[in-house]
Order: sequence, then C-alpha cells, then structure tokens
Amino acid sequence: MLNNFSRIGILLVLLLGLHVLADGVASLREGVALDTESDIPAPLQNAMNSDKKAGRAYPMQPPVIPHHIDNYQIDKNANKCLSCHARSRVAETQAPMISVTHFMDRDGNFLADVSPRRYFCTQCHVTQVDRAPIVRNDFIDMYDMLNTTEKRGALMIAMLRTAWKIFRRPSVHFSLGFLTLGGFIAGIIFWGGFNTALEVTNTETFCISCHEMENNVYQELKPTIHFSNRSGVRATCPDCHVPHKWTDKIARKMQASKEVWGKMFGTINTREKFLDKRLELAQHEWARLKANDSLECRNCHNFEYMDFTRQSARASVQHSTALANGEKTCIDCHKGIAHHLPDMRGIEGWQ
Repeated sequence: MLNNFSRIGILLVLLLGLHVLADGVASLREGVALDTESDIPAPLQNAMNSDKKAGRAYPMQPPVIPHHIDNYQIDKNANKCLSCHARSRVAETQAPMISVTHFMDRDGNFLADVSPRRYFCTQCHVTQVDRAPIVRNDFIDMYDMLNTTEKRGALMIAMLRTAWKIFRRPSVHFSLGFLTLGGFIAGIIFWGGFNTALEVTNTETFCISCHEMENNVYQELKPTIHFSNRSGVRATCPDCHVPHKWTDKIARKMQASKEVWGKMFGTINTREKFLDKRLELAQHEWARLKANDSLECRNCHNFEYMDFTRQSARASVQHSTALANGEKTCIDCHKGIAHHLPDMRGIEGWQ
C-alpha cells in the first residue's frame, strides 16, 4: 500500500513540474488557446509576389505560393484560394487547377469536389519570403545531384555522413529490439559468408589455381601414394598443409597471407625461381610441422592404432621407440613423402 502511495506522489510531482515548465515555453500563439482567435498581429513578412511558378526541390514537394495571401480567408466558411484554383474557376482565372489528388478521400475514392482533408491549403502550400535562410543547410536539389559529377560526389558524401551518424549512435534511430534482432541476423550472415569463403580457400582447386602450385608441387604429388592408391583415399593440399582445428586453421591462414605478397611480386613465378627457393620453402614447412608435432600428419595417421607387426622392421623400431617417447616426430623421417626433395647436403640428420 505504501509503495502505491509513493508512486502516486511521484507521478503528481512530475506532472506539476511539467506544468510549470510548460508555462515558461514560448509559443507562436503567445499563450492564446487553440480554439480562440488570436488578436496578436502576425509578424511583418516580405512575401514574394512575382506570381511566377517556382521550381520544386524534390518531385513530391507541394508547390509554393508565388504571391502574397494577406487577408485571405481560409476557414470552414470560405476558402479564398478556391476562387481562382477551383476546377470551375481556372478557365476564367487561368490559374493552375488544384491537383487531382485533392479530390480523393482517405480510401482513394474520387469525389465531385475538394476532399475535406485537402481543404485547408496553407497546411502544405506556403508563401516564400525573400531573405537569407534562418538556419544554414546543405540541401542540394535532387536533379542536380543525379546529373552532375560534382553533385553526385556531394550526394555520396551526404549519404556517408548519414550512414556514419546512424552507425555512430544506432540507438537514436532504431529500437533496442530491432538492433538486437538485426545484430543477430547480421551475425549469422557474416559468419555464414566468412565460413563459406574460408572453406573455398581450403580446397585443392583453390590451391592449384595459381600456376606456381599447379606446374610445380602439384605435378610432383600425382605419382605419390598420397594421390593415387589401392584404397582410393586421397590427401589433398589442405589435408597436409592446413590444420583441421578451427583456431589452428585461422592461425595458418594468417601465416599464409604472406604467400599473397609472393604471388604479387612473382617470387616463384618461373620454374627456375621455384627451384632456387625450394630449399628455403621446404625448411619453412619442415619447421612448422616440427613445431606442431606433425599435426596435419596425425589427422590421418594415428599412433594409437598403428599395427607394428604389419610395418617394416626399420619403421616398427622407429615408431615404437623414437616416435612413442616423443623424441622424433613424423616430419623428421618422412621429408619428401609427397614432393621432391631439394638439395639435402648439410641438412641435419639426413644421409
């Protein structure tokens, strides 16, 4: 009960405060009630009276009044404007007839006379005063925007400014529910697009789309058991060179961005350049596989399920000892398993 009385009290205080503030707000009617005619004279205006039609700034702009309308009576009893612009008067006055839309009711039906909702002309049509704008604005006519290069640039700048204002303070323009739902949908679209693009770059077709890869390392892969074998299980470029785990995959993609630089500047765009860089490129890949414990190899070859009895004596010994205790990893022994080896002279552990 106390809480209800407290809420009522707070509401009354707020209403009283608003009433006090409203009393101090200036009004063009100077405090005269809306249902009472004001005796306060209107401010003097220097209305344009050329009687020439003015251009419109946009297609749906209501025409402005090109003459003064001092002492024009426009109320429920009479409308001075219709003495010239009514359909029945234009032949005599040669004034433009009111638009056909003024004969339509709110349901779109055409009436025989002016629709009551379009009767009070000065709700939309106003006179013009020959003076500088009170408030500076950067309004540009639509026609000028669309028909000159300079104005198109101005339109683009204006659109960017508007977009920036919305982006900087979206809560001013949109509701919280709209922003939440829009953000959720945008997140799904972004994630779907990003993941799709990521998977496209994670295919053999993408890898060999560059002639540097197709004409060199891809041709070396074809004769190997990783390309063609009795079981038909193939290892493609990303199987060996891109981790399967998402976080490791993203890190590898970021590292591979350096290859775009090499493509742009033709680092290995000929066979001769490729052969000159083969040792360096191989060492980079060996070091990467050594650092991640041959992660890509283990995506297919699982140590836990190796049958040493079906391996050669040398492989069985190495796998059950050096590989089992972590002393060695796959790449230490299986260099050149899918591609030709460079000149191995001076490479540690190689005979």
